[in-house]
Amino acid sequence: MPPFLASGKVEESLSFCQPELCMEISKIMVPIDGSEHSKHALLYALGLAQGQKATIVLLHCYGRIPMLIGGEGRIQLTKELHEESEKLMEPFAAS
Repeated sequence: MPPFLASGKVEESLSFCQPELCMEISKIMVPIDGSEHSKHALLYALGLAQGQKATIVLLHCYGRIPMLIGGEGRIQLTKELHEESEKLMEPFAAS
């Protein structure tokens, strides 16, 4: 379990919504950038997902690569950005 989820805060957020008062949610998209805010957003989404039996989809985007970078350099940069994104997502995906 990732360290930021080890505190057990997910259970605290389970009771915030009564099923008869909430709309039905089947998927929740959570943007991930590695910040404390994205960790808190994931905790909130986990609580909501458990209460709604919803699926969580994690999203991380990296910036545009300038058009001036082309050829092999562009391919290598794209590969590096993809690897960094996967590395960033590992602790979140484990939850």
